[in-house]
Amino acid sequence: MNRRELIRHSLLLASTPLLFNNTWAASTPIAQKKLIIVMLRGAVDGLNVVVPYQDEHYYQLRPNIALSKPSANQPDSVLDLDGYFGLNPVLAPLMPLWHSRELAFIHAAGSPSATRSHFDAQDYMETATPDIKTTRNGWLNRLLLQLDAKKSSSLQGISISTTIPRIFAGQHPITVVSPGQSVKKSSTISSASSRRLFDGLYKNSGTLGEAYQSAQVADKALQRALSEQQPEQEKAANGGQPVRGFAADARQLASLMHARDDIGFGFFGISGWDTHAAQGKEKGKLANSLTLLMNGLTELKQGLSDKWPDTVVVVMSEFGRTVKENGNQGTDHGHGNVMWLLGGAIKGKKVYGEWPTLQPQRLFENRDLAVMTDFRTVLCEVITNQFHLNPEQLNQIFPNFQTSTHALGLFT
Repeated sequence: MNRRELIRHSLLLASTPLLFNNTWAASTPIAQKKLIIVMLRGAVDGLNVVVPYQDEHYYQLRPNIALSKPSANQPDSVLDLDGYFGLNPVLAPLMPLWHSRELAFIHAAGSPSATRSHFDAQDYMETATPDIKTTRNGWLNRLLLQLDAKKSSSLQGISISTTIPRIFAGQHPITVVSPGQSVKKSSTISSASSRRLFDGLYKNSGTLGEAYQSAQVADKALQRALSEQQPEQEKAANGGQPVRGFAADARQLASLMHARDDIGFGFFGISGWDTHAAQGKEKGKLANSLTLLMNGLTELKQGLSDKWPDTVVVVMSEFGRTVKENGNQGTDHGHGNVMWLLGGAIKGKKVYGEWPTLQPQRLFENRDLAVMTDFRTVLCEVITNQFHLNPEQLNQIFPNFQTSTHALGLFT
């Protein structure tokens, strides 16, 4: 190993305390409940996901990209949900979850921030402090600290990403798994040469040495969990290639979460939702992305199996898109959007939230779906139901937000 490689590996090791815990042990799981956040980066067009087909303004403002009203004679029409809203037809495989009350939506939801910057809006949603740029930690990390003040295991939170996302930034250690890769490939200290080098450098170096040893133990534990699940996954695939992208990553995370009760939190950041041009209708860019998303959500349910009743999956996006289509048969950055909830404990088969309509006088800044439900209202209700936190703890997770008001009744 040359000097340049030594420096690079040393820098990687310096970040290890962020990725792995500093005291790994077979500790009591912080919770049997599971929470998975799926962030659709780029701003998905919620109006073409859960379609307000009874609102004529939808069709007036979207002559080229509006989805057809439900019709038995038109297979590509929206799937009726409640007589007013309908589901995009490519999401038809999720309808059994709707009918079994394991799928719900909250429409006209989002952040109160008026920003149309992807980067700012995503940060605001992941820190849960809209319009405040000084927040350094993410709300999911703050939740972990409330549940596990001793930081007993980095495996409690897993992010499928290349770096630690803002939502997981903070004092509680988490584990990062690169999309499309196993945890082995994500490890910074798994090669034999690296281990020998760092053993010599850090074995007796106090706190840094302890962090290094803890990181190795956590890495081996996670690799062992993966290897135990791999034969069963290969058998289920029956020799076929895994689904690309989200579905494969969702399958791996679900397998890990099913195998270990101490893995309680997962995060996915999925890009590709910024449909400024050629968005499409029943087919096209958005439909293709929704199909891949649906495949991954299905993998989560199947992989979690008997843990599904204790799991909540939240799908959210930084903001919505303009009600009116643009000149390129796409949509531009908007405001209100739709949030999804999936899981065995939710009170599904319902579209929640106050609907402002698409009447011109009700649009935000004369162009966008208004936000009637703050995304933190949804998250507070999810967290309260799953982890039974008190108001003081919720205030630590969602500062400067009235967490005890406006409950939607999302759970049984």
